[in-house]
Amino acid sequence: MYRGFGVTGYRRRAIEVFFILPRHAETPTPRYMGRRVDPMDRPRFLADRMLGSLAKKLRLLGIDTAYAGDADDSELKYLVRNQNRILLTRNIDLSRSLDDLAWPVTGKDIREEFLSIAEKLKPFCDLLVPFSRCLECNNLLLSMDPTEAQGKVPPFIYQSQKIFTHCPSCGKVFWKGTHSERMEEVVRWMRGAMEG
Repeated sequence: MYRGFGVTGYRRRAIEVFFILPRHAETPTPRYMGRRVDPMDRPRFLADRMLGSLAKKLRLLGIDTAYAGDADDSELKYLVRNQNRILLTRNIDLSRSLDDLAWPVTGKDIREEFLSIAEKLKPFCDLLVPFSRCLECNNLLLSMDPTEAQGKVPPFIYQSQKIFTHCPSCGKVFWKGTHSERMEEVVRWMRGAMEG
């Protein structure tokens, strides 16, 4: 639904680490397109090196999903425990060693991978805020005044679009682009699989 015109030279990090506040911490509740986004209401995941595409699909749904592209098993265990996340992995032994802190993922392609965890996501279906996270770095997107988008997006986009969001981490600006129908269809399919 949103298309980015990002910062040139952006470099993907192998392991994304985020500071997590305790549940009772006083922090402002982010808003996305006027909707409240409380990250404490939703599961938080860490996808291992085999599941980068699944991580992006979960981010598309608005689910906090960090990606650990180069982390070994001990690093994954450390990150899961210290960041209060659930590990998504194809590694059955690693999944067993983490018990409830890991969800095994199966499937030959992204659709089958998502279907392998869709039932576990069902309780959170009503809490999802699609298109609220950066697909690249997982941060919550923030609303942006259209005047702030000038010079950060192509001129024809600035003139034709009224709603913009941006990622505070990588600086990418997002708007409803030409491929929004396809992305909305993917979100509908994923919601249907979860509710199924």
